[in-house]
Amino acid sequence: MEILVGLVLYGLLFVVILLTLYWVIRKAVAGGIRDAQIDEMARRS
Repeated sequence: MEILVGLVLYGLLFVVILLTLYWVIRKAVAGGIRDAQIDEMARRS
């Protein structure tokens, strides 16, 4: 039973790490797109 609990906890930790990494990458990409759009608008002015 202890092995099963350990596996579940490791799995949960793995999922939390993956979701955190997903959100960090998503925010970074959104920020990069926003910066590129601002730069493009500045060049056109």
